[in-house]
Order: sequence, then structure tokens, then C-alpha cells
Amino acid sequence: MKIMLYSQYYRIFDPTWNPNDQEVTDVYISACAPYVDAVVTEKFQAEIYKKVQKQIDGMSVTIAKLRDIRYQP
Repeated sequence: MKIMLYSQYYRIFDPTWNPNDQEVTDVYISACAPYVDAVVTEKFQAEIYKKVQKQIDGMSVTIAKLRDIRYQP
């Protein structure tokens, strides 16, 4: 619950944030982040996870952006 609240907080108070329909899903999905070893997400959500990780003790998830795992020949 805590990560969901932080995720929403960092969205609302980010001056560059542009709300869209998928934001609700991103906040819901973030609830599992403290319980997994790694998260792969888009750039904006990855930055939120990094901010939240500093706020929640014991959250030691590896955060990767989608562009980090794309195949590049």
C-alpha cells in the first residue's frame, strides 16, 4: 500500500507529468514491487521506483528500464 501511495504522490507533484489512462494501472502494478527481485518498466515508472526505494526500508528490488532489455544487433 505504501508504494502505491508514493507512486501516486510522485506523479501528482511532478510538474512534467502528463496524466493518461494507464496511470491507474501503473499505480496498481507497483504494489508488487517490494515483493519481487526485479522490475522491468518504462522510464517514468523506473524513476518513481528509485525515489520510493529510498523511502521504504527493506525494498531492495533491481530496477530495469524497457530500453535496457531491448535487443540491439
